Amino acid sequence: MPEQKSGMIGKAPVDKFSEGAIATDPNKDNNKAKARGDDSKKQGSALKAIGGAKAAHGAGMIAKLLALSKMLTGAATTALASAGGFLANTLGLALKALNTAWGAITSVASGIAGFFAGAGAAVGSALGLGALGTTIATAVIAVTVSGSVLFFSVGTVLVATNQTSLREGNLIATDCNKDVKSARAADSVDASEAQMQNAEVIYSVLATYGLDKNQVAGVLGNFSAESGIDTTSVEGISDERYSVTGPRKSAALSDLDAYTRGPLSRQYGGFTGSGGPVKNPGGYTAKDGKMYPGIGLAQWTAGNAKALMDVAQANNMEWHTADFQIAYMIAKGDSPTGYKDFWARYKSDTAGASPRECGRYFSQHFEGNTQNAMEKRLGLAESWAGKLPSMNVDTAKARSLLDLATNMGLKATDAGTHKALTKCKSSQKYDNSSAALAASSYAWDTADQAKGNDGTALYRRVHDNIWGNGLIYQSCDFGVATAIRWSGTDETYPSSDCPTQLSYLQTSSKWKKVGYLTKMSPSELQPGDVCIHKSHTMIYIGKEAMIKYHPNNTGLSVSASYCERSPGADSSVEGYQQSADPRGDYIVFRCVKPDKGSKYKDAGAGAK
Repeated sequence: MPEQKSGMIGKAPVDKFSEGAIATDPNKDNNKAKARGDDSKKQGSALKAIGGAKAAHGAGMIAKLLALSKMLTGAATTALASAGGFLANTLGLALKALNTAWGAITSVASGIAGFFAGAGAAVGSALGLGALGTTIATAVIAVTVSGSVLFFSVGTVLVATNQTSLREGNLIATDCNKDVKSARAADSVDASEAQMQNAEVIYSVLATYGLDKNQVAGVLGNFSAESGIDTTSVEGISDERYSVTGPRKSAALSDLDAYTRGPLSRQYGGFTGSGGPVKNPGGYTAKDGKMYPGIGLAQWTAGNAKALMDVAQANNMEWHTADFQIAYMIAKGDSPTGYKDFWARYKSDTAGASPRECGRYFSQHFEGNTQNAMEKRLGLAESWAGKLPSMNVDTAKARSLLDLATNMGLKATDAGTHKALTKCKSSQKYDNSSAALAASSYAWDTADQAKGNDGTALYRRVHDNIWGNGLIYQSCDFGVATAIRWSGTDETYPSSDCPTQLSYLQTSSKWKKVGYLTKMSPSELQPGDVCIHKSHTMIYIGKEAMIKYHPNNTGLSVSASYCERSPGADSSVEGYQQSADPRGDYIVFRCVKPDKGSKYKDAGAGAK
């Protein structure tokens, strides 16, 4: 998680589209690096090869069909010699019907080929009759359909005759056993069709909203990587697509908390640095204390997943439908990471950008992701950009969903909660009497809320009054230094970067090295302690300061991450104390000679 890049003295804003510009944080370890994807494995219509008799058009083909029928009749008659009994008699009737009814049948052959081929292949396979048996079974079914009415198609016979393929002139036969098997494996759902339907609705809504094709492609590329554009997606369940009725999904949805703590967490047990939701509770736990996995198009997780379902219930809608989720994400306005007015900012910030640039922006600011499957996301964005010109915009559908979004906004309690939280942070009676309380005062309630935005109104005001407007807000060094200066603890503490701050702490008489984080017990840490190495820094605030402003957060720290998130309350210090950062152990410094200054005392005044 390079929360902040070494040597970035006097950081200038990074090009938001630069593919090498964004550093990462394993706080959640992008722990959705998991079995969520490979949606393309089920792409394509499982039954599209059935009924391959379209080439039998025109009078010239009838002669070929009649010739082939004689050949197949002879082959089938030979097979009857070993069939015997009832089956032989039944098949004999079928073959007789073939000869007598042939002339009338060819005119309707192409229209019914698909049905008989699928049925014949399934029966032949079930009875273990082999390729020729499949052909005969198809003939029997064709003859006996609808009681006394006889239907038959030479195209159907050819489709099931050979396990590879058969060409006779322009007539192509395809192995429908494979098609039937694929259809069954996909639970009889055409994944590509369902995905395209959802994609077209998203395209219609976002295009009507005013986004260009590249911007829409950036959205679709991310949703493809997140869920396969599957509104019913549940994290960790990839074999029950586009439906919530499968046995695994049904079980998971009956108790999402138990599923997340149990089966889902076990799936991630072998992932280095993650270990599953149980070992990374901050990424999955909502304010009600329950865990929620990623669900839906954007894989809304934790409190975002709960809010999605709560708003659906309030609007008497099913959370897993495309109509609801698309209207919801527009109605909410802000991104799941707390990036305010996301859609308006996305529209303006990525105007004229390439699909890859749009995909990267959406990944960072909407999904809160700067690394996980990034190349896949960007490649999919490019792919969708190529498909969109051939897709239609259904303006009527789009208008209905935008109207739904407008009405839903009255009930979108999560969006209202976010606005109320911002207002609360602006007007609260903050306490900057110590570095720990100062950091807690301006931090978001969770690290997830801090992702992709410039911080609470209070943090931005304090930051600007100390450092000047326009400098980086999403950075671990500024996140710590702002609290230290605002509290009057050390009015000369440098803003950036980590190597500069580390050098200052090692040489300043105001600070004392008290140990290495992994070598210290939790009881040895004190509120206001700075934990730092050459690539990251964070501040330990302790239980009292945490409870005062974030009563539902069980962490004891505040941290930010370079170009990823602003200061948020979390458990980063405790986490790295238990499991060492692979980049190096943190050195813990304590201020032993505080300035007790008042230069920046009123830096938070007037925050809005």
